[in-house]
Amino acid sequence: MHTDLSVVCVLGDNIVPVCHYKDLVSDRLKRLSQLINLMARVNSWLSDSTSRSSDFYVKYALCILEVALSQITDNDSVMYRQLSFVIEQLQLMQKKRHAKQYSPQLTIFAYLLHTTSSAAYSTLLDENVLCLPSVNTLQKVTRRVSSTCTNDNSSYLKLRISKLNEFERTVLLIIDEVYVAKQVEYSGGSIHGLTTGA
Repeated sequence: MHTDLSVVCVLGDNIVPVCHYKDLVSDRLKRLSQLINLMARVNSWLSDSTSRSSDFYVKYALCILEVALSQITDNDSVMYRQLSFVIEQLQLMQKKRHAKQYSPQLTIFAYLLHTTSSAAYSTLLDENVLCLPSVNTLQKVTRRVSSTCTNDNSSYLKLRISKLNEFERTVLLIIDEVYVAKQVEYSGGSIHGLTTGA
């Protein structure tokens, strides 16, 4: 308990998410009975593991993983990307179907999977082992791509050029050969940069 009477519960060196005791103490302690009830709950968590729901463990794991993620300094490292993926999956797992919001990274990943093999993507959705956007969601997000994308990807290149300043455009015009990295970007609710098969 802090000097301002706000409460933090710790179990095994890890902070317990507030959602597990906000019914007892929503913000700060106002009555002694709140503290007594909170102590009784923590005691039951320690003495009887069956008093902890599966939701408790998932949220507990999320807290630990988020701390681990904050310790990684390189956002482009493999571990950072893998931990971010696991954390998002655990967060999505706790939300109802229509309340799920997918990150741009997961949306692009799902879109690339679906365009590579729609049958494999459908199998992943049917198995319910990952929280992925539905095919309908992917179609909504990528509707603008399918209507504007051409085999030479000119619409995507025009979009990229529009973001360059005069100096950057001049440099690109001077270069004899230009290599455009194979990538897909999620911006403004749609995906850009997919090259359709010839």
